[in-house]
Amino acid sequence: MADLNKLVAAVKAHASANYNKDGWDNIVECWGDEDIQQAILVAKDEEAAIHTMWQIARQYRQREDDVMCQSGEHVKCPKCEGWIYIDDLERHNQRNCG
Repeated sequence: MADLNKLVAAVKAHASANYNKDGWDNIVECWGDEDIQQAILVAKDEEAAIHTMWQIARQYRQREDDVMCQSGEHVKCPKCEGWIYIDDLERHNQRNCG
């Protein structure tokens, strides 16, 4: 079994590198080392640890998507996949994804 600290470091590096994808931003912003350790206790290698955290990250992203979609005030940008307040979509497209 791999060293737990190395697995945490691998998860954190992957989360940072994929910050804008699949809810990894939640892991970067809200999960500490001890939280990650608890989530990946049974992981045998880096790939398993990252996969375990990816499943958790995606759950957060799915919940966020559900809430944002239900509000009716936000739309998902097709280019960056970020949620944009509907009145700011044109400005967002011009500045960020245009």
